[in-house]
Amino acid sequence: MQTRPDNASCGPTCPRVTTAVTGRDGTVKECISANDYEIEVTFTLISTADEYPAEAMRQLAALAREKQTVYVDSEFLRLFDIDRMVITEMEVNQETYGNTQTVKLKFDSDDEYDVAVTQG
Repeated sequence: MQTRPDNASCGPTCPRVTTAVTGRDGTVKECISANDYEIEVTFTLISTADEYPAEAMRQLAALAREKQTVYVDSEFLRLFDIDRMVITEMEVNQETYGNTQTVKLKFDSDDEYDVAVTQG
C-alpha cells in the first residue's frame, strides 16, 4: 500500500457565539475556543496489488469513528505547534480506478491538558 499526499491546509479557528443585544442593533460576538486550528488533508491510497485498498479504508473508517486523538509528526504542522489532532470529518467518493481511493480528512487540533478538581 502506498499513499500519495495531494494537499494539506491549516488555519486558525475561533468558533463564535453571537448574542443579540436587546434594544440595540447588532450583536455581541464571543470567541469560545482560541488557539485551535482546522486541518484538512487530501491524499490517495494506492494499492500495490491490482485491487481496491479495502483494508486500508476499513482502518481509516474505524479511526474516524473513534473520535480519539491522533498523534502526528509533520514538519508542516510543527510550524503551528500541532502534534495532536481529532478527526472531525471524512469524505470519500467512489473511484473509477480499481486500485486507488482519494480521501479527504478534516481535523481539529488537540492540546493535552490537565483538569484539577478541588473540593471546598
